[in-house]
Amino acid sequence: FNMLKFVLTIALASFASAELTCEDCSNMGTTMGEYSTSDKAIQAQIGYFMPAICAAAPAELECETYFPAFWASVDKVLFDPAEGWFAPKYLCQDVCVKKTFMQTPTCDECVNRMFTHISYMADEEIQVEVLDKFMESGFCDQFGEENVEQCTAGLELVLPMAMTMIAAADVGWATEFCSNQINCM
Repeated sequence: FNMLKFVLTIALASFASAELTCEDCSNMGTTMGEYSTSDKAIQAQIGYFMPAICAAAPAELECETYFPAFWASVDKVLFDPAEGWFAPKYLCQDVCVKKTFMQTPTCDECVNRMFTHISYMADEEIQVEVLDKFMESGFCDQFGEENVEQCTAGLELVLPMAMTMIAAADVGWATEFCSNQINCM
């Protein structure tokens, strides 16, 4: 995720604030990662993605049958609290390089950071990098050697579409997330 780190560092630096501390940002990232990998969130994501992705999937992928379990596996890697999309080491690089004191972040800071970070999912270069990382990690091996080719085809279809859909989705949830989970001001 070197390109991802670079892009996010540059972009998020423009949103850096004296108000948002490393601790606050890290809490936001970890909490978002934990929520995104919860069963409730995964089921909601499946409901959101499945119609569009399965409509675009070739018949041989048997999308309606395999997508729910496949997405659950993808989600656990893509949004892993320690290493995934919202991991503090990616979400908070810019604010964690400076010493800060514990403060409650403003809701605007929280919402803006979530929105900005999610919007990068639509970037094609980042999508390619994420797909490459999945492939390099041996992600498809968990489905058995006989299914690696089908998994690879699934990742090539699902990751770019899902990331684009997430980036384009209404982020109205971010205000509620920041208020209820982060207790912003």
